Amino acid sequence: MARIITISNNIEDEKMKDIITNIQSWILEDDKNDSEKKNFEREIIYLMVNTNGGDTYLGLGLATMIKSSKTPIYTYGVGKIMSAGFLIFLGGHKRYCYKGSTFLYHQLSQWTDSKLNNFKRLVEQDTKLQEQLDIFVMENSKITKEQISEVNDRNHDWYISAEEAFELGLVDEIL
Repeated sequence: MARIITISNNIEDEKMKDIITNIQSWILEDDKNDSEKKNFEREIIYLMVNTNGGDTYLGLGLATMIKSSKTPIYTYGVGKIMSAGFLIFLGGHKRYCYKGSTFLYHQLSQWTDSKLNNFKRLVEQDTKLQEQLDIFVMENSKITKEQISEVNDRNHDWYISAEEAFELGLVDEIL
């Protein structure tokens, strides 16, 4: 039976809990079988991504979990691959999208209702998180520091077509 997971909601703790659990259980099952069975071949996990985004920490956490998995996880961009979904998609060992897919990358955004001292700490933490995001994107694509700096400095959303995504090394193949 194929291992297929779809992310079609906002990236939020409660909505992502089952997705993360399923992926992690398949990885652990494969790790066990790999150590117990001779010539064991890991079965691919197919992750369909179609989301406006959401929680940046959760997106980056899932992306790095995917990236570090010995079990191959292929990501498929279906429609909108935006914000935190962009990060999750980039974690895939092989990455595919459809011709009508649209990607969105933007600078980290936050809303806070906080006292000044808490706000200062939040700015420090968000600056570190933005640096992590930038490095992850550059390490997993052909996007340059200059391109990221332009997006961050101008504080604009960068919409990327399927064709541009291929040129930028975000996708391995357009389906």
